[in-house]
Amino acid sequence: MPNTNVRAAAEGLPAINRRRMLLGLAAASTAAAAITAASAAGCASVENPELVRLGNRLPEAAAEYRAALEEIEWIAAEWKHRWPLAPDEITLARGSYTDAERDIVGRL
Repeated sequence: MPNTNVRAAAEGLPAINRRRMLLGLAAASTAAAAITAASAAGCASVENPELVRLGNRLPEAAAEYRAALEEIEWIAAEWKHRWPLAPDEITLARGSYTDAERDIVGRL
C-alpha cells in the first residue's frame, strides 16, 4: 500500500500554525481580561445570581450526599449476610464483570 498523505478531512479548514494559534490565544485572553475589568469596575455584572445561590448551597448539599452514602453503607453492612447469592447460571466465572455477582448496593 502506498504511503501518501490524504488531506480530505481538513479541506475546508485553514492551515493552523504556531503563530495563528498564539494570536488566537492572545485575543481570547484579552477578551476575558476586558470582561473581568468591566465587571470589577461595576460596568457590567457577569455573575448569574442563580448560579451564585446554588454555589452557596453546595456545602449543604454535599453534607446531605455524604450522609446518604453513610446510610447506604449501613444498609449494605446490615443486609450483606442476608442477601442471597445469584445462581451460577446467570453469573460469569471470571474475566468479564458485566454479569458478575453484585451486592445489595450494586457493587461487584
